[in-house]
Amino acid sequence: VSFWICNAYTPYYGGGSNHIGLDFSTTPLVQGGGISNVVSLTPEYEIPGVFFSNSWVNYTFNITPTTPWEYITFGNFYNDAATTATLFYAPAPYFRCYYFIDDIVVQTAVVLPLVLDRPVVTATEHGHVIQWQAHEEAGIVRYEVERSHIADSDFEVIAHTTEVGKGTYALTDRALPAPGTWYYRVKASDANGQSILSETVEIDFNPTFPLISQIYPNPSQQTQLPTLKAWLPMSSLVALEVIDMQGRLIGRMDVHGDAGQNAWVLPTSALTSGVYTLRLSCKNGTTSQRFVVQ
Repeated sequence: VSFWICNAYTPYYGGGSNHIGLDFSTTPLVQGGGISNVVSLTPEYEIPGVFFSNSWVNYTFNITPTTPWEYITFGNFYNDAATTATLFYAPAPYFRCYYFIDDIVVQTAVVLPLVLDRPVVTATEHGHVIQWQAHEEAGIVRYEVERSHIADSDFEVIAHTTEVGKGTYALTDRALPAPGTWYYRVKASDANGQSILSETVEIDFNPTFPLISQIYPNPSQQTQLPTLKAWLPMSSLVALEVIDMQGRLIGRMDVHGDAGQNAWVLPTSALTSGVYTLRLSCKNGTTSQRFVVQ
């Protein structure tokens, strides 16, 4: 079973929930009494942890039917007391969770012959290089490197390649958002969407340079003021510069940053629609990230 899920940008619903899953049944599920009532059951599959993403995320799993199922229902099948929800977009007036689900695939599983060696992660000045070897690659069309801050959940794709059949591979993670312990694994997929995961490996990340963790929302509307989240290795004066696609300096804001995580609201309301680069400079170095104004 495979499906894609994301939270669309909306100014009204800024929440993410745990227990987002799917249930298989022989008859349609009925939510008696309207949308406020809970269909109380334990679904066959749940996304680990609280899910919130403005980008599409794929989940794939194998399951053996226990009855001749005919229906699939997505949702949270638990009451409020058993649910953990987080507000990711604070200006939203309603603390609700809004999801899109697409490209649902159900097919007979095939055991792939592929064997993935344990990946090796090496820290370089340009990021973490993830290397691995593969054997019996027949049918494989794509490799993805996934990263998470948690050992067994919340993995996201940070690099991929469709140049397969080489046996030896290396991809680089150039966008770690924060220091700490990070976990990596390799996912191999065939043309039918079936996949195999490698072992998970961990590495400690202790940078001496600044990091941009997130610009949110991105894209943003002209009426919004996006928030920049950044990590600094030590307290420092910080220059935030907005540069357009022609390399011209559009605006600058000087702020004080504390050691660790910081958050600043970017005054972007005067910007026209387009793609911009935000450049952060402090005494420990410079980093940048693109953002879009619509």
